[in-house]
Amino acid sequence: GWSRPALRRAARFGDGWIGGVTADYAKVRECIAIYREELVAAGKDPAQAQIALERECFVAATPEDRAAAAEALYRMYLAEHVSWEHSNVQGTEPTHFAAIARDRFLLGSPAEVLAELERYAALGVGHFILRMHYRAFDPQLAERSMRLFAREVLPALRQLPVGAPA
Repeated sequence: GWSRPALRRAARFGDGWIGGVTADYAKVRECIAIYREELVAAGKDPAQAQIALERECFVAATPEDRAAAAEALYRMYLAEHVSWEHSNVQGTEPTHFAAIARDRFLLGSPAEVLAELERYAALGVGHFILRMHYRAFDPQLAERSMRLFAREVLPALRQLPVGAPA
């Protein structure tokens, strides 16, 4: 969860925290800071905490693949999150893909996707749960993305240092 009480429960009773796909970077950063505060309050070492983050991910080989994925992601996000007024997307103008995608989707070239993963790793995210296929998404396009991720992003991701707690 994203609320202080949910983060407190994760700190007191859990072994880690998993942030979902709906929050932007600022919200993720805020929740990690609160989670760490709550770990300290619970007498736990924040350096030992496991932090995971779910993200929508598409690694594009071409601008055309990127555009096709962006359209599919946009439709899926409108249907799954914006239409039911999830608290992390309220106030987001649903008519503009950029407003929804900003800091929520890992979408781009291998270098662009890796750069986004690096930003989250610097916050202390040590585990990523990446959704790489969506309802009504071209399976061949998804497979190309997954193969490109495995070949060009994953080896570098495995070498990323995870940021120390602040």
